[in-house]
Amino acid sequence: MSKHKKNRQKRAISRAASDSNYIRTMIVLKWIKNNGCYQETGRQMGLHASRVWYWVKKMLHPTTFHPRDWGGDKRSLFSKEKTRKLHKLLLVLFRETPEADARLVHQFVCFLTKSEIGYSTVCRLLSQMGWTWRVPVHFQVLKYTTENMKRYMLYLLWVRQQDWSKLKFMDESHIVSRQLHKRRVLGLKNKRTYLKRRTLHDASASLTIMTSLDTVEPVVMTYRKESNTQWDFLEFVLYCDTLVIDNAAVHGGVASWRALLKLLTTYNVKLVYLPCYSPELNPCELVFNEVKRRIRSYRRSDKTILEEVVEATQSVNVKQMLSWYAHCIVPPKVLPDLNT
Repeated sequence: MSKHKKNRQKRAISRAASDSNYIRTMIVLKWIKNNGCYQETGRQMGLHASRVWYWVKKMLHPTTFHPRDWGGDKRSLFSKEKTRKLHKLLLVLFRETPEADARLVHQFVCFLTKSEIGYSTVCRLLSQMGWTWRVPVHFQVLKYTTENMKRYMLYLLWVRQQDWSKLKFMDESHIVSRQLHKRRVLGLKNKRTYLKRRTLHDASASLTIMTSLDTVEPVVMTYRKESNTQWDFLEFVLYCDTLVIDNAAVHGGVASWRALLKLLTTYNVKLVYLPCYSPELNPCELVFNEVKRRIRSYRRSDKTILEEVVEATQSVNVKQMLSWYAHCIVPPKVLPDLNT
């Protein structure tokens, strides 16, 4: 290609660019003259109203205009300074309202920017901050009072000095049959899978267990179709050296208190109460988790829920129990990680 032809092409490109800038400027001027009417401006310029809206926004609001095709409010970008301010204000919102939902966060950002921001823009702001929607871990505030934490630490110091073979823990749990079915079964794709059950309306029951490091029977259990009473756990006291229980009301009823004291004195049993709101110190909770997990995984329709519970508790061996004792007597963490 000759040099003369190249220069002629450059002049044509430059002329086209100047013409396009002139057309865009005329679009904006016509839009202002028509009092912001996109349809009328488009008719006068021979353009679609959406194209008029596009160039008016790009020419008049370059800082909030998104460079993608047909950019608008839903894909608007903020300046670095404005983004930094939004991040700080959002952090204030999260600290003041930790349970804020998506609707509240969206409304808050729209209020700060004074414009209709799309939810996708809010998600990008959260992603830039390193925040996302998480499953929360709930904790009991009353557990962390000074008095209870003092009791918590004294218990940990005491239990680590004890002979684990003489420690027995006891607790109760509700057994709801309809909540202990398999969560996944094999089936054809895009087809609903049905299982025949006759136990969906079984009554709830109470399972009481006592744990030990006995090699023959590490878990002793009782199963009742009604809730436990303050008299039910007294039968476990007869077979203990040191019995550790939680602060449930049934473990200290007024009517059974005298009988409990008499049993403790007669059989030389030491009764120890766990600190308040501290189920992580009781290995019975881990036994309940294992029993319910095993029932969900291996439950069969030809067996009753009682038979399933008995098989699951008998499957627990002393090796598992020893690891659960170690986990509860020497807990890996005392205080949660709180960003306050």
